[in-house]
Amino acid sequence: MSLADADIVHDLDRAPGASAGASRAAAVAELVAAVQTRPGHVIVIAQDAKAAAGLFSEAEAQLATHRAVRVRGRELDGSAAVAALCADKEESGGLQALIEEARAAALPVVVVVAEADAAGADRLERLRQAVECVSDAAEVVRMVLLGSPRLLDTIRRPEARLLATRVAAVVRVPVETVTPERRAAGGLRAGLAGLYTHAVALVGVVVFATSMLAPKILRPRDHVAGASAPAVVAAAPSATRPPVPAPAANPPPAPAAAAPPRPAHGPALQVGAFLSAASAEALRRQLAPRFGEAYVSNIDRDGATYHRVRFGGFASEADLHAAETALREAGYAPVRARD
Repeated sequence: MSLADADIVHDLDRAPGASAGASRAAAVAELVAAVQTRPGHVIVIAQDAKAAAGLFSEAEAQLATHRAVRVRGRELDGSAAVAALCADKEESGGLQALIEEARAAALPVVVVVAEADAAGADRLERLRQAVECVSDAAEVVRMVLLGSPRLLDTIRRPEARLLATRVAAVVRVPVETVTPERRAAGGLRAGLAGLYTHAVALVGVVVFATSMLAPKILRPRDHVAGASAPAVVAAAPSATRPPVPAPAANPPPAPAAAAPPRPAHGPALQVGAFLSAASAEALRRQLAPRFGEAYVSNIDRDGATYHRVRFGGFASEADLHAAETALREAGYAPVRARD
């Protein structure tokens, strides 16, 4: 292995992503953030390709994309993937027109490769070449590769050298481990459940037997002269019983935290767009300590609401450029927009 290849291995191993001990929710959040905000491609690693696809399905509901297509690694064809992306663009510029539309909307174009570890390094690299073959595509297109741990070995092969340099995040699907204590607790719960089931069955038998014998026991009493049902006497309240205090009035609700003010109309930098308002707010709070106050701008399009995370209020082009440079150096993909 050459020194350059060793660097690629090192970069993949330390690529941003959810750590092995992170929760599943954290892995989903990291996958969403990587697709929405990082220029480059994302690898999702799980015990097997099916588990990796399951994590992406959870994240998919939170992703805001300009267009997305899913292909299978076993049948991977870069030209076919591009044709699927541009099915309605052949007469208006094809992939270039799609990329320009996505940049204008500040939304990524996503190509999801299921069972990517079955594709082989050469076919994955040809797919990258196909989807990045036009201007600005590298900033807009995200390939999401789903597979088992052997997918990392595939990306490390010399044939995928350029693809490896474009990996922005490696998200690992956490595996829930069963400790001896949890296994013992599970056995105890199962034993108690069995006892409960048997007890319920026994009570059912007793109730059934009682219902069958009750008419024979009670019928003679029906003919007793003067028999009457016992009177039900309501107990008088005790004189020593303390008075019930009146319910306390509901306290006034705490004032909600004021959202950051939206700057006046002007140039802005958009860092991400989400279908989930919570995901957008999480990114806004993450950015604020390092880059100043961001805000969330909503827009309705095609029946969906997109929550866009933006910076604005720039006093000059120099300020705008400085913020854009700082965000790019931190691994984000800001897109210029206007409010």
